[in-house]
Amino acid sequence: MIATLRGGLMVCLARGRWYNGYMSFPKLIYSIAVLVIIAWVLSMVFRLAAWLINGLLYVAVLVVIIGLVAQFISQKKRQK
Repeated sequence: MIATLRGGLMVCLARGRWYNGYMSFPKLIYSIAVLVIIAWVLSMVFRLAAWLINGLLYVAVLVVIIGLVAQFISQKKRQK
């Protein structure tokens, strides 16, 4: 038995299983599961990167403030 699904995908029922010519249903489920895991890992990597950048931003602001204060103090010493 051959059927055409929405989008023009041809499927065939053989020995009680549906086949589509591209990949079997278990392989399709496995592929979707792998994609979901990859997306989850990437989201964790991006969250870690955002956390690091956010933390380093505070450090950079402190370094700039300390540098400006040190420069201001050194200029005041030279003027005297």
